[in-house]
Amino acid sequence: MKELILLELRKQRLAFIGLAAAVVASVPMVALGARWAHAGVREPLSALMLFWTLMGLPGVAALFGATAGAGLRAEPAASAESVLPLPPQRRALAALAAAAVYAALLAALVLAVALTASPGWRSTLLEQNWVQPTITRSFFHLMGFGMAHILALSFVCAFAFGHGLAGGLAGLFIGAFADATLAAAWGLQELFKERDILAPGWVLILMLLCLGGALFALRKASSRLERRAGLGWWHGPLCGLAMLVGAALCLLTLGATFTRLVSAPQPLRRDPYFQEGREWGAGWSSPALRKAAGQGCLAVTLEGELALFTPKGERVVLVPGGPRRTLSDVAAFPLWRIRSAAWDEDGSLWVLLSVTRGGPGDLSLLHGRPGGRFEVHSAVEGDVHLIVRNGRQLGLIRWAWERNSYAFLPAKGKRPVWKPLTPKERDWAPAGLPSQFHADGLSADGTLWQSNGPQAMTLIGPAGKAASLVDVSTALAGLPRPARRVKERAVLLRAQEGELWVLLAGRWLCRVDGKSGEVRKRWRLAARPMDALRSVQPVEEGFFLHDGERIHFVDWEGRSKRLT
Repeated sequence: MKELILLELRKQRLAFIGLAAAVVASVPMVALGARWAHAGVREPLSALMLFWTLMGLPGVAALFGATAGAGLRAEPAASAESVLPLPPQRRALAALAAAAVYAALLAALVLAVALTASPGWRSTLLEQNWVQPTITRSFFHLMGFGMAHILALSFVCAFAFGHGLAGGLAGLFIGAFADATLAAAWGLQELFKERDILAPGWVLILMLLCLGGALFALRKASSRLERRAGLGWWHGPLCGLAMLVGAALCLLTLGATFTRLVSAPQPLRRDPYFQEGREWGAGWSSPALRKAAGQGCLAVTLEGELALFTPKGERVVLVPGGPRRTLSDVAAFPLWRIRSAAWDEDGSLWVLLSVTRGGPGDLSLLHGRPGGRFEVHSAVEGDVHLIVRNGRQLGLIRWAWERNSYAFLPAKGKRPVWKPLTPKERDWAPAGLPSQFHADGLSADGTLWQSNGPQAMTLIGPAGKAASLVDVSTALAGLPRPARRVKERAVLLRAQEGELWVLLAGRWLCRVDGKSGEVRKRWRLAARPMDALRSVQPVEEGFFLHDGERIHFVDWEGRSKRLT
């Protein structure tokens, strides 16, 4: 086998030398061209290396696979090598292995040049930021699989057709399609990390199916074509199906991932896009506000639907969804049609709805009650992000780089009057203890709490009593061994008559003695919250839990029911 691989390496070395020289020579050529044009070198060089990485390497894999596959069928080498006392499969695998070695070496050369010569390439594909497209980075992260898949498909197609160009184009089209759709699905998961829309295990299974299908087709085709028997009436379709099934599954995976993203409800007030500027202490001293917010869990979809899920399991649609989102809409801002929502003390709800499908534009301020009709209260201009509370007053916050501004809610039919937001009013938080406490959460009964590491928390009661420290290390020590190692903070859900209902290790609901910290009763939750702090919302009857894909409601006795 070693001798076969060395033979194939010698046969394909001219193609490798030519492509490697093209990569090396392209860098000084672009630099000279930029100087002759009196332009900067950084942008053209970054564009060149991005081209070589995202488009050149898949093309290189197709070229090596096609030349190696077609070379096994080309005369007179095919007739001379067919008499060798070796199985056809071994000859095919040797040629494929040699092509893979050259493709890997060329990929290493491209990445080495890009890393050393192109800061723009590094910032685009290696740095995690919102400026560069996440799906492009996902395509780069799957580049190893993509090159292997395209290489194998091009090899099989060229070997079956006996024609390098036709086989290379067919393999490149099928492989690039599968890789791009899988990268798009993975990019959506990376863009929405708080959602559970694509399982990493399924991605691995898809990769194995794609590569396994190509190798299965190669095994079937090599034995029959080597004997000049032809693929036959059913071997040909079987090989084609084996190569296409992976691409079809990747397309179905993208469709299912996108559907779960845009259609599955996501808790609104726990979403990170609505966290900026919100203060837990805003509703600390208002039982009426806690009662209003305790009606249920507000959830939105990317299609613009706003729904209220009640503890009884009802789903009340407050604002119907708009036109179905597309993949290009998801990649643009704003990501959500429902920008923000806030409860009023009278039990009504204010909703900030984006009128346009993408980009900054006009918004509508809606007002209504659950079970009733939501009407347009007033029109809002500009890129307004939040409805926020200052004590008992509601207002709007508009972020515009260094010229942030705020406005109180306008009268019906009127437009808001904007005022500059000074550094002193940056968070627009009410004066007093709640704003100074910087609470991590608010329990169902109005107790403010702040975590002091995973084993302790500081509490302030609804009446503003002096802060007390609760040690939950005893409760943590009583959990099963795997749960003790979890470093997630304890989350206070309820404080009543000296007892605390605490979420521990992200999976256990414990009723804890408020003084000793000992567990009086505990329940293992049926679902694990995506984020122990932001994925739970306590109300009077229990608490809502979002596991990244579905919303659940859990009562104070640990009984759980799935709402979505």
